[in-house]
Amino acid sequence: MNRPLASLAVVSSIVALVVACRPASPPPAGDRDPSWFAEVTRACALQASCAHGHQSNEKRDPGKCITAWVAEMGTKSDGEGGPSARQVCMMHAKTCEAAHACEAPADRAAAAFCASHHETATSCDGNARVECGDDADEAERVDCATVQGTCELVKHSGGLTESACVSRALCPAGAKEGRCEAGGTVLTCQDGAAERIACKRGQRCVARKDDDGIERASCEAEGAPRCSAPGARYCEGERLVSCMGPRGNEKGAVEVTDCGALGLRCEGQGKTAGCYVLGKPDCSIDDAPVCDAGVMAYCALGRKVEVTCAAVGAAQCEGGSIPVCQPSAATGAPPAHGH
Repeated sequence: MNRPLASLAVVSSIVALVVACRPASPPPAGDRDPSWFAEVTRACALQASCAHGHQSNEKRDPGKCITAWVAEMGTKSDGEGGPSARQVCMMHAKTCEAAHACEAPADRAAAAFCASHHETATSCDGNARVECGDDADEAERVDCATVQGTCELVKHSGGLTESACVSRALCPAGAKEGRCEAGGTVLTCQDGAAERIACKRGQRCVARKDDDGIERASCEAEGAPRCSAPGARYCEGERLVSCMGPRGNEKGAVEVTDCGALGLRCEGQGKTAGCYVLGKPDCSIDDAPVCDAGVMAYCALGRKVEVTCAAVGAAQCEGGSIPVCQPSAATGAPPAHGH
């Protein structure tokens, strides 16, 4: 039931990229890689080379980047398998400047606020709660009026202090930690702080009482069992079921990736369960990327690939704990990785 993802066919550049980004040895007939594979492996090499040192491994390691990329394609919020707008941008990027532009924050007002408020992770800006991440694209802003509340400093029972939208109307004393609202929305309450989480297409809000006796709710994939063990992964046919919790009040959040719809297969158990290329794998995601004569080699979904640094506008490949393609002066150097 593996179906190539036609919407990802790259019309203009795929021929050149097959040369620039190729398997160490061609896969046998019938085990062909998806049409998007070469383009994405090149994009992940660029993303890894341009990543900041404090960013997560899925940004800095090209092999982990493509695993996260597939999850993003297979669980896109509109329910349609295919690249997100960010991914389309990354597939066309050829320089670090262009790659960073793809990560531009959706909320520029929040990013501007965070740029001038480095002292806390959360703050109140008028009656809006602003959460700042390590990077500008992680800045988020929520108008507390949307939950009939006000932005206040809250000290949670565990000792954590944060700015939050406090809603005495929706989250009075004794309110459930989570409940479902109409339209597939989760409403969470923690020490008076309210948050609404809109479930993605293909998900539904499920309310439950956990083993500790506390009533909670979370967005869960249609047709998938609730995940009770954070980190658990398994294959259900050609679908990869992953437990992403704990994530806020979503103690057992389930994420389902349709590997088959992406031209891949689901295989493995436990931590090794994932989407892989067709045929016999010739490498492991644990294999470290290496540099050799201007070429970055790494494991992408079970396929050993080689990306010439020239294909990402770079002059040379530099080794380290995570090798990177070092862009030439014309394309701008990437930020320090802190190897």
